[in-house]
Amino acid sequence: MFDESSRQLIRSAPSLPGLDANVLDELLTEAHIEIATIRIEFTGEDEIRRNILLDRVRRLAATFEAYVAFGLQPERTKAAAFVAASAHQLIAGATNGQTDGPTLLSSDAISSSISSTLLFLIADRAADAAESASKLIAVGEDHAIRRALIISIRELAKGELSRIAERDLEVEWIAADDARQHAANLLFRECAYCVQGLAVEALGRTEFPEDLEQKLTRVISLAQPHSTELPEGMYGLMHEQYAGPHHVATLLLRLLPRVRQSMLVRTPTPAGANPITWKEWLLPQAEKRPFLWTNHLHAIATGYLDRGSSMVMTTPTGSGKTTLSVLKIAAVLCANKARLKARLSTADPTNACSGARATRLRREA
Repeated sequence: MFDESSRQLIRSAPSLPGLDANVLDELLTEAHIEIATIRIEFTGEDEIRRNILLDRVRRLAATFEAYVAFGLQPERTKAAAFVAASAHQLIAGATNGQTDGPTLLSSDAISSSISSTLLFLIADRAADAAESASKLIAVGEDHAIRRALIISIRELAKGELSRIAERDLEVEWIAADDARQHAANLLFRECAYCVQGLAVEALGRTEFPEDLEQKLTRVISLAQPHSTELPEGMYGLMHEQYAGPHHVATLLLRLLPRVRQSMLVRTPTPAGANPITWKEWLLPQAEKRPFLWTNHLHAIATGYLDRGSSMVMTTPTGSGKTTLSVLKIAAVLCANKARLKARLSTADPTNACSGARATRLRREA
């Protein structure tokens, strides 16, 4: 179920009492196989076994998500997020088809599909996040602002940021007959504004980014449990909370620094390149590829894009070699050296791969 890099990430997650992180990948794989088997060979007894298994996976998801939400062991946040996201993805896959309708986004809870999408983004696993996001369904949601938020989260995970940035959230209807639902819609709208603000930043469309942390912190504060006195003539306290908005805002708050560090528009000007020319090149590129992957960031951190630096890349297919090649070509062109000659050599297993790479390089460079 997991490739070697994913297994290594899972094994770096925090160990729990009675649960060694070194066996987490095996546990998740076994759960996935067993749930898939039960879905194929369903009997009455399997329902009991399935519920026991799902309960265990839910506890796993909740525990590791708590490490992310509360910032416990920050150096292991990515690993904890990946484990929690994988567990939520299992839950979502096991429960899909049991209920018809839109993805759950209520005043009291959110679906595992939303949790897994955001947690995969926190773990810097863009492909996994996009896969989870494809399961998000807004059709059928009665509240317009909740539909907008579901769609925005899906588009964020898929890198479709222009749609988010251009969405007019002011016209989305938030009023509800029930005061509690109306309040939840107001909180969800703030979350939607934060997703939109993040998209605007990633597209380089603002020089003065909003204080999204402050906005999300306020949502969390308003949504957390609080007590109020009952009306005159009644005794006791009324306790109220908005767990759904609180959950979304907490994950978005943890997501902000991870997404910001991967924004293409934040790539520093390579040594020797013209800053203005470099920025002018980055902006239209961000419309097509707004985020860089972890391996891209690691390569850039070595100074690979600086003038006079070279690198030999030998990584698997789909790992981002072409993106790094395009960035290097752009850095050379932005050096503003009229007679500078650069040579790029690539080796591909087939002529078809070579042709596809050449076409993409010509299109993007």
